[in-house]
This record gives sequence, structure tokens and C-alpha cells, in this order.
Amino acid sequence: MPDIVIAKRTAGTSHIEVDLINEAIGETTADRSGGEAILARLSELLFVRVLRRYIDDMPDYSAGWLSGIKDPKIGKALKYIHADP
Repeated sequence: MPDIVIAKRTAGTSHIEVDLINEAIGETTADRSGGEAILARLSELLFVRVLRRYIDDMPDYSAGWLSGIKDPKIGKALKYIHADP
């Protein structure tokens, strides 16, 4: 993976990432029970959403294991490998 991944907001796409960030900010200041668990899940969701968008936006000529996920045959093989190593 690259050192930095930039998730740009594009027109016509879902902006759930912004909502996840705002919810995380709210949880850090709310001091409510379960806040740490919610922050952990929100960060996981945010990571997966940004990673998914990064993979979707990769050019077809990209190299590396992330680009393999986009390939129908290699992606399917990776899925099976990770499901039952």
C-alpha cells in the first residue's frame, strides 16, 4: 500500500466517509459509555470505505497485490486464499 491514501470527494458519489468522520469527532467529545467501541468500529468502516474507493480508482495497468483484487480471476483466487489459508 502507498504511504498516503487521499480520498477525494467526487460529485455524484456517496459521502458516507464525511458522516463517519463527523460521528467519530462527536464520539471523542461526548464521553459516553461505549464510545471507544463505537470509535473502533467507525475507524474500521472508514478504513474499508477509503480502501475500497482507492482500489476502484486504480488504473487498470496498476501493479501490486491491491490491483489483483480488481482482476476477476485473481480477485476470486485471493478471496478463496484469505477465506481458508
